[in-house]
Amino acid sequence: MEGSGVNDNENLPRCEEPGPRRAVDAFVVRLVWAPGKIAVVAVAGEVDYHTSTCLRDLVELALDAGAAAMIVDLSEVTFLDASGLGVAVLAARALGAARTVIVCPDPRLVRVFRVTALDRVLTISDDRETALAGLAPEPVRPSVIPLADTDLPALPEAG
Repeated sequence: MEGSGVNDNENLPRCEEPGPRRAVDAFVVRLVWAPGKIAVVAVAGEVDYHTSTCLRDLVELALDAGAAAMIVDLSEVTFLDASGLGVAVLAARALGAARTVIVCPDPRLVRVFRVTALDRVLTISDDRETALAGLAPEPVRPSVIPLADTDLPALPEAG
């Protein structure tokens, strides 16, 4: 929740692709919140046509909940196809590319972003901490209210 640090939202959807799979290959996606209404969608396993619908649902849930920015953390992803890229684009379109960061330390997966030229549109980070630092809310600056010309003192004449 906003302002309370990072909280696991255990009551939010968790997806695991059905069928016999090794535990390390099971698809799991979860949502946590960082301060400033930054949604962190952490993904593990293979992101393909069958699993990307659950990822899309969780991204849309975060957007509907009012996420101001989003990190899609692919640190534990072992495979990524075009449907997974589409979910990243969905987040970037909804929030703006500057408010969406993809965490992807695996050079094989970064290559997928490069081949599709999405690395030119999306910000790709090596780790979650760097991504969070890049999305940290800007400090609030006091507003400056312009004064009417009549409220300004007259400048001395050059002489």
